[in-house]
Amino acid sequence: AGGLTITTNDGGSGGDLLFASGRHVTFDNLASQLTINMASYTLVGNIATLASDIASNLHGNYALAANYNASADGTYATVPINKSFSGTFEGLGNTISNLTINDTTQQRAGLFRHLKPLGVLRDIGLTNVNIDGINALVGSLVGWNSGTIIASYATGTVTGGANSDAGGLVGFNDGTITDSHATGNVTASSDFGGGLVGANTGTITSSYATSAVDGDIAGGLAGDNGGTITGSYATGTVTGGVNSETGGLVGENESSGTITDSYATGAVTGGTGSTIGGFVGYDNSASGNITHSYWDTSTSGITASSQGAGNPANDSGITGKTNAQLTSGLPSGFSSSVWKHTAGINGGLPYLINNPPP
Repeated sequence: AGGLTITTNDGGSGGDLLFASGRHVTFDNLASQLTINMASYTLVGNIATLASDIASNLHGNYALAANYNASADGTYATVPINKSFSGTFEGLGNTISNLTINDTTQQRAGLFRHLKPLGVLRDIGLTNVNIDGINALVGSLVGWNSGTIIASYATGTVTGGANSDAGGLVGFNDGTITDSHATGNVTASSDFGGGLVGANTGTITSSYATSAVDGDIAGGLAGDNGGTITGSYATGTVTGGVNSETGGLVGENESSGTITDSYATGAVTGGTGSTIGGFVGYDNSASGNITHSYWDTSTSGITASSQGAGNPANDSGITGKTNAQLTSGLPSGFSSSVWKHTAGINGGLPYLINNPPP
């Protein structure tokens, strides 16, 4: 009912906010004061106010004061926050539910159109979304991320039209995503589709996706990777059409793409002429760009030890393991300061300490 001041690293180091699953801060009065690390935040209660405030100041600090149900907003015909944002939006662990967008005009679709390099989106959950974009970078939270996304997630359906990058959380990422996840269904009819991001040239760390993905170049976590993926995993099914590139974690790994300490377990399939891998569909990267990475030979449908990458020979850094092996403990290279294994949590599979499953 009053104000709130949060100070991390008060006499220490390495501190940050962390909202456990379902925990959040609620303000009764939007006029209340919120200060985080000496920065003042403007409290907002709905999407319309957030969009209006950001339009007035693209560099400001904003925070969601409580959970918000967007069903009363109806279907957005364009991106709700249709600006390139370079400020900070702090969700305080709150959720925006039932956001629906059917955008047939914009080249970027999501709650946010574009997050610029200095921008930050964090501690926000989007639940039961329905995002549909055409010829676009399509994601639940943001179409194009060049900034930093921390501890955020999305559930629901994301659909991209022809030539789209469609991801459960972000369409195209050339920024940083950490401690985040997505689940639901992602469809990219003729381009990159990924459970978390459609295409990545930035950095993804300590994140995961359980989304079912259907696309031309499709991966459980990212459709295309030309950046860095570290300490992440995907468990959703990946389906490709004719001549597709499909992989349990990444559809296509570019020459500049690196992947470390990650795994995939989802079933991977593709049509006639497809390149299919338990971990990566098509690997363009040099030997050594993928290390300490694994796929589940029991659940993926990919049992051949040479098919962690679908072309033409498996990368030496990708290892196939049975489900029994992956659920028996942390695989080689997985740090116990990042990963944890507990029977009964995450189906017995390794999970991220700072980003545990709900």
